[in-house]
Amino acid sequence: MSGQTAENGHQNRDWLYAAPDAATEDLQYRAGRRHTATVRSVKIILLLAVVALCGLLVYNFTEDRHSTVSLARQHERQAAAEEKSKAAEQVIGPVRNPADVLPEGVMPAAAAQSKIAMIGARYGGLDDKRQPYTITAAEASRSPDSPDVVHLADPMADLTLTDGGWIAVQSRRGVYMQKEQELFLEDHVRFFHDIGYELLTEGLHMDLKTHEVRADTKVAGHGPAGAIEAQGMDFVPADDKVIFAGPAKMTLFLQTRNLFLKEAP
Repeated sequence: MSGQTAENGHQNRDWLYAAPDAATEDLQYRAGRRHTATVRSVKIILLLAVVALCGLLVYNFTEDRHSTVSLARQHERQAAAEEKSKAAEQVIGPVRNPADVLPEGVMPAAAAQSKIAMIGARYGGLDDKRQPYTITAAEASRSPDSPDVVHLADPMADLTLTDGGWIAVQSRRGVYMQKEQELFLEDHVRFFHDIGYELLTEGLHMDLKTHEVRADTKVAGHGPAGAIEAQGMDFVPADDKVIFAGPAKMTLFLQTRNLFLKEAP
């Protein structure tokens, strides 16, 4: 009985060692391939991760090295610049303020930019006889250090005389001394009188209090009586005279010449 039982037990275990059939072999083969592919993929991923990590370490090392080199070069340049500056000071001395070097009254260009400017300027006042005068300019500017000195661009002045007449002057540039009530004109100066005279010169000074006008440069003019060229002129309103500095040349028009001839004795 016991022998039969043992034989039956051996028969029951024989299935474990029996040769697998074709279906089982196919399943085992596929499972093996999947395992091999998985292992291979894991190896590739690990290899790529190692390569990426190494590249990151190399990049960080290179950046740190470049930063260190750039910082060192910057310090070297700064040190070299400081040495050159010290050497220059030993040769030419320290840099000074232009205001300390220039003569008195001559300001650097930077100071000139602090001027106060006005477009379409207009000034007015009264002379010694309480007669009004007016000064206009395309642009007027003054320095804060000299507020009474006004620099004019394209100025024109109109003055009313005591006899009711008027005179006018204009030029391309001028200076108006407000406190002194004086006007200095230059560069293509034109002088007009209401009776029809016009004079041209390059420099003219006018006293706005007395209306006296003086030109020390060559003068050329014309009017109803004729034309004149002279080396200068003075206009004295109190005497109602214009005095020309010689040598002077005058050309009388025909009607004026005949008038002088009739009045001559």
